[in-house]
Amino acid sequence: MYKYSPRNHRKSYRWFRKYSESKLGSMITPEGFRHIKKLYHYTSFNTGLIILLSKMLRMSPLSNMNDINESYRMLYSSGCDISDVESEMKRYFQSSFTIDDDFLPGFALPAMWGHYADKGKGVCLVFDMHKLLKRFRQEIFFHGAISYYDGPYDASIIVEDNPQEYCIKHYQNIFFSKSADWAYEREYRLVCRSEDDLVEIDISDCIIAIVVNQFDDISRYDTFLNSPRYRSLVCQAKKQEIPVLVLGNRILSSNITLTDGYGNNWYAADKEIKYKLVI
Repeated sequence: MYKYSPRNHRKSYRWFRKYSESKLGSMITPEGFRHIKKLYHYTSFNTGLIILLSKMLRMSPLSNMNDINESYRMLYSSGCDISDVESEMKRYFQSSFTIDDDFLPGFALPAMWGHYADKGKGVCLVFDMHKLLKRFRQEIFFHGAISYYDGPYDASIIVEDNPQEYCIKHYQNIFFSKSADWAYEREYRLVCRSEDDLVEIDISDCIIAIVVNQFDDISRYDTFLNSPRYRSLVCQAKKQEIPVLVLGNRILSSNITLTDGYGNNWYAADKEIKYKLVI
């Protein structure tokens, strides 16, 4: 059984150092990472590896949303057949990301690591926002930050005429509005309309970094940075010249660390992070 000690803890970075000390090629630098407009996608380790290997991002139909206001949205019609409205809504697909704000960077949200990244054992894929947006070729495509509303939220839709024209005209209320219950996600959403049953986006060269959470301090008998699955991730990322960065376990601290194999911190806050008490 692995016994925790400062010495063994330092050894856990052995593979990470070996990876980083090899030729980096055209990998992004810490300085470049800080200045690029980024989108973050939390997911499980296996799904993250599939995305990395396939270089494809599969978009989800609205019926698969976690928010029941969206997945079980009430639809009404007054000037067209309700089946046409239902059919139109099935043609829209979305992908959800997280964005930075003034309090915490998008890669360091404890709730997102817990809910979407296998309780901290998954990954956070970091995308170059501008490159990713250019990958969409659909004629009807929307993107933007979600607006969150306090109090009872009615997500129902009442279509009076042409369903497609209605969705285009009211896309902000339909696709980019949610209850404040979901505000912790700081969601930035990409939405497209497609006649296909499956929508996948080529994300070649769009991923600029992969963040893993150093959870071995939570359970001191785990050594994630020496595990076979971590090594497989590093090997695949290296082939695509994508750095794998380790988020320090004290993600509720004002001193956030996001380090590479040299111990360089890729995150530099402009000011100390302050937390406010929420009752």
